[in-house]
Amino acid sequence: MSSYPPNNGTGRPNSLAARDLFNLHSLDGGSHKGLQANAEIPSLLRLGAGRRQPLASFYRSLSWILGFRDKYSLLNCFICGGALVGFCLARSMTMNPGRIADLLVPGEWFWFRQPLYKVNLFIHIYLTTIGGIFALIQFFPTIRTKKIVIHRLNGYGVLFCLIVGNISGAIIGRRSFGGELTVQSAYYILGIMVVFAALLGGYYARKDTRRHRKWMLRMVAYFAAAITERLVQLSARQIITDIGTYYTVCWIYSQIATKLMSAAMEV
Repeated sequence: MSSYPPNNGTGRPNSLAARDLFNLHSLDGGSHKGLQANAEIPSLLRLGAGRRQPLASFYRSLSWILGFRDKYSLLNCFICGGALVGFCLARSMTMNPGRIADLLVPGEWFWFRQPLYKVNLFIHIYLTTIGGIFALIQFFPTIRTKKIVIHRLNGYGVLFCLIVGNISGAIIGRRSFGGELTVQSAYYILGIMVVFAALLGGYYARKDTRRHRKWMLRMVAYFAAAITERLVQLSARQIITDIGTYYTVCWIYSQIATKLMSAAMEV
């Protein structure tokens, strides 16, 4: 009886030799490693893509920290809220009584130096600047849900500042930007809209939070109309100058004389 394994007539054994088994094992292991390497490629690509988008990761993290759920809520808050805070900071220079005469529209200080207008002018400047800056904090969802005491205290402070500040602003609106009838009407209507929205929002604070939020958004939007007003002035001033046929009398003789005298003293 032969000690060699049977063959199939070709001179080769039917069973695999040890070398063939080793080669098969190597091929199987190599293919397994190849599949594993191929599976790791997408994860490496995703990791590389994540590293190439640090700004998006930072945006999502900051949005999650502040409590925003929608994708573009933080962006809207940054644009609109940033414009409001930036405008308040830019106009904070008028808080300096020594520089306010030079920062106002020419001719306004003639009226605003009078006791009635002067007191209301500084009340309007100080309260609306402070209220406009702190109003942004009210719209962070994290503050509204986790820091309720801060939200309420800051909300009461913002309501007080904006209500009193806009009432004072309506008083000085009689002489603002020349005191023309159209300007007075615009300031009076705007003051009524802001105060009405603030009072209604405060009324719904403990009764209906959904309506409270809507009226507070309306109040801040009405209040921020001052930013749009400045932008419209830049274009309207140039358009009216180019037309050259529109005239309005807003200054009286004593107002013109005072302005000329102050200009002569500066020279």
